[in-house]
Amino acid sequence: MHYGDSQIECDRISSFLRYKLQNQFGGCGIGVMPVVQAFDYHFALTVSPSDNWLRFTSYGKSDNKVAHRNFGFLGSFCRFTPVRNDSLPADTVVHTASIEVFSDNTGYVNARKFKQLRLFYGNCSLPVYVQIQQGDNIINDTLFPCPSISCKRWVFNEYVSNLSIKFSATESPDIYGLAFDDTYGVAVDNIALRGNSGTIFTSLNYSNLSEAFSFLNVELFILQFGGNALPWIQSEEDCKSYARSFLAQIKRLKSIKPDAGIIVVGPADKSVKEKNKYVSYKYIEPLIKEMKNAAFEGGAAYWDIYKAMGGKNSMPNWVNVDLAGPDYIHFSPEGASIIANMLYNAIIYEYKNYLRQDNSLSKTGK
Repeated sequence: MHYGDSQIECDRISSFLRYKLQNQFGGCGIGVMPVVQAFDYHFALTVSPSDNWLRFTSYGKSDNKVAHRNFGFLGSFCRFTPVRNDSLPADTVVHTASIEVFSDNTGYVNARKFKQLRLFYGNCSLPVYVQIQQGDNIINDTLFPCPSISCKRWVFNEYVSNLSIKFSATESPDIYGLAFDDTYGVAVDNIALRGNSGTIFTSLNYSNLSEAFSFLNVELFILQFGGNALPWIQSEEDCKSYARSFLAQIKRLKSIKPDAGIIVVGPADKSVKEKNKYVSYKYIEPLIKEMKNAAFEGGAAYWDIYKAMGGKNSMPNWVNVDLAGPDYIHFSPEGASIIANMLYNAIIYEYKNYLRQDNSLSKTGK
């Protein structure tokens, strides 16, 4: 699962990683998607909801009607009826909603098709009737009441790239997300949390998040954060304070999924204008140092994207050749692909080292 800030929006970096890993280890599909996107993103696979869907988030501008912290693996959920206060009577009107799923000719081919569809939901007090239409095939099913989180899974006889889902109920459950994957191989999920500094995990309900991750069988977390912390960091002590908070996130994920690997990808070079030129933020290198220490203390690996792109004051060089945008913060699609390829090569290099060491130990009988 690739979590990050706006640097990975629009499936940047994740899409190339997914393409390379699925080509090597099998699998297809774009992974987890929300019913309602936070912004007008464009993906290889599009999820288009009907107008009556509502989105509730655990970060940014939250809704005070939500009295719990059960937001699942996306840190948000969607509903087609408003959140109901427990003191109010249940609605008797049947509400309907729909989701259209389709692909186009953009993005990597492997992300445009899927063999299985999973729907993650919770806070479901009444049955919800679901109809899936894929071509001439129609599947009628039911989401049964559950207090926590549950998963409904449908497997298709062939790979599909478009379908529609219709819902009918007097009250909507909380829909934590949809997963479009294969029945084998690797799934790579892009979870972009714009404006977030990566300190979301300790704010979410432990049991709900644990159940969500178990359904997805998560074996690797990539945490790409730090850039949003830079503007408010004014001292080395601020760097240490942020790193302590980030370490708590690593420990939370490790406690939920102790066997899963974690790779921290810290901030890329990020420029601020001083007089007539763009320079790196003053405390980016002390922040990276503290984030590395936090990663290692928490049992995670650290991949230094800042160093990979050239280090101090390297962002203007990327902007000058159209590998980053004019905001001197975000990579262009081409630049993101270069970064993703470097990250992929680093992962595969360590994976091959692991295989060699494992093979050597097997031969010696250790």
